[in-house]
This record gives sequence, C-alpha cells and structure tokens, in this order.
Amino acid sequence: MERLRDEQLEVLKVLYPWYKEEVFRRREQMMRLTAFASAFLVLLLVTMVAFPARPHPDFTTALFAITGVSLFSAVAVSLKKKQRNRHRMAKQALI
Repeated sequence: MERLRDEQLEVLKVLYPWYKEEVFRRREQMMRLTAFASAFLVLLLVTMVAFPARPHPDFTTALFAITGVSLFSAVAVSLKKKQRNRHRMAKQALI
C-alpha cells in the first residue's frame, strides 16, 4: 500500500506543473481573445463615427453589415466558450 502511495506522489509531482502551466496558458489565451474582440469592436465603432453612413443604406449593404457582425460575434463567443471549458477542465484536473 505504501509503495502505491509513493508512486502516486511521484506521478503527481510530474503532472502538477504541466496542469498548472496549462491553466495559466488557457487563462492568458482567454484574456487575449477578449482583448482582440474588444479592440476590433472599438475600431469598428471609431470607423463608423469617422465615416458617417448614408441616411438610408441599401438592402445589400445592410445585409452584409448584419451578417458580418453576426459572424464575428458568433466566432468570438464560440472561441471564448471553448477556451473557458478547456480552462475549467485543466483547473479541475489540477485540483
């Protein structure tokens, strides 16, 4: 029984730093993704203020704008959720 406990401690000593590094790396990736998405949206807002739109945009322009913003938002949310889940799994394995 004592031998099994010693082996478990050795495995834990090897795996703990790896999981700890994974948790910190995932957290950093989530912060970078959030910063990128925020910067992009601020740039989009500044561009909209700098170049005023026509009073009544045509249907094609509105469709492309809505589609682009929807796709970007969906991709940003999806990446954030994936990173959050991976971070949670690595953190749980660490604990």
